Amino acid sequence: MKKIEIELILPQGALFYQNINLFIYKQYINFLYKLNCFVVDQKCCSCPLSKECYYYHCTGENFKYYPNILIENPIFTQAIFQKEEVLKISFFIIGEDIKHMNYIKLFFQSYLNQKIQGYFFYLKNINMIDCNQKNISLNHIMISSCIKTTHFTDEYNQMINYYNKHYLTQYNNLSNYMVDIKNIKHSQQEGIQFKTKKIVPRGFTYHISFNEDINIPLDILYIGIGHFNFIGGGELET
Repeated sequence: MKKIEIELILPQGALFYQNINLFIYKQYINFLYKLNCFVVDQKCCSCPLSKECYYYHCTGENFKYYPNILIENPIFTQAIFQKEEVLKISFFIIGEDIKHMNYIKLFFQSYLNQKIQGYFFYLKNINMIDCNQKNISLNHIMISSCIKTTHFTDEYNQMINYYNKHYLTQYNNLSNYMVDIKNIKHSQQEGIQFKTKKIVPRGFTYHISFNEDINIPLDILYIGIGHFNFIGGGELET
C-alpha cells in the first residue's frame, strides 16, 4: 500500500463550510470519471466497457465493493485556516496502482485551477511513500466510525479477498476466532454524492475482544475496514 501526501498553502486562509476531505475526494473521483468514461449515457453496472474501464476498476465496481483509492478523513477536521497556513491531504492506494500518482498530480496542478471551495491555494508538495506492511498483534479493537455490519471477521475477509483478487495484494484472512462484541451503537456518517452514485454510510460502531491474539497488518489500521473505509469509515483503534 502507498500513501500520497499533499501539502497546499492557503495564501489568504480559508473557512471551509463542507468537510474538505470529502469535498476533495469527490472532486478527484469525478475527475477520474471525466477522464475515463467513454459511454456517459450508460449506467456503470450495464456499461459494455466496464471491464476495461479504469474508473469502474479503481472505484470497486462503482462503489459496489472496495475502491483502491481512499482518503484520510478523521472524525474531526479543521475548517478554519489562517493566511499562509498549510492544508494537508492524504490519499491511500491499495496495491501497486501507480496511475493514481500521475492523476493526482494533474488534479492538483491543473484541474482545480488553484482553487478549493473558492479559496486560492499553491501546491507546496506531493510525496508518495510506501506504508509499513508489518503485522501488529492484538486481542481487542474498537470500531470508531461507521462499519456496515457487526460481523467483523466476515467484513474483514471479504475486503482483503477483494483487494487480493482485484488489486493484487497479498493480505491474509482472519481465522474464525471467538469474538465478543460490546457497546454496539448505530452510526451514520456524512453522505457523499458522486456523478455515478450517492453513498450514505450507515451501520455500527462497537468494541471487539478476541479469545487470543490476532495479527493484523499495520496497513489495515491506517485505512480501516469495510465498504465505507474509502471516506473514513471502519476506522480501527487499538
